Amino acid sequence: MPNEITITLDATKIPPELIVLIDNAYQEKPARKDLLDLRTKLEELPTLWRAVFDMTAVIKSNLVNKTISLPAAQMAVEKNITVLMQGMNYEDSSVLEKMLIDNVIITWLRLQWMEYQLLGFMEQQEVRMSVIEYWEKRLSVAQSRHLRACETLARVRKLLSARPALQVNIAAEGGQQVNVAGDVVKNNKTI
Repeated sequence: MPNEITITLDATKIPPELIVLIDNAYQEKPARKDLLDLRTKLEELPTLWRAVFDMTAVIKSNLVNKTISLPAAQMAVEKNITVLMQGMNYEDSSVLEKMLIDNVIITWLRLQWMEYQLLGFMEQQEVRMSVIEYWEKRLSVAQSRHLRACETLARVRKLLSARPALQVNIAAEGGQQVNVAGDVVKNNKTI
């Protein structure tokens, strides 16, 4: 089935006593009690949702696994994703920045896949021009989305790093006023 997604639970992130509960809740027709128990545990352990179903991780994983068939290549792309996220300082970012970084990674994966598809068709001798044009359009859309994701992340980071300006009004002799303005932070030292 083309629209089927794969969900993999990371048992290292799940307390051992909850693995059975989560497994029971993942049945096609789970018992109401199991779902209620899982809801309670999700309330008690705020980060458990990541282990149960992290939508972003599922999307990334499925993009990698469905577009790349060789396990070694999948591992390499997953490492590439990790390096890219580290380069964007994912772990130390705000929640909003993390969401935007995830979007940058997802759009990057889609862009790379479009490039790969187009390259494959361009190497074929007997491919119709309409097929090439179709993949060129999809590539252009993927490039636009990726560029917008990068620009949005940069814009948000700039807004989050904006420092308030400091203005001091000094009364001078003769009733004149001197205004001095500048950054509150100078040379990474708070004034």
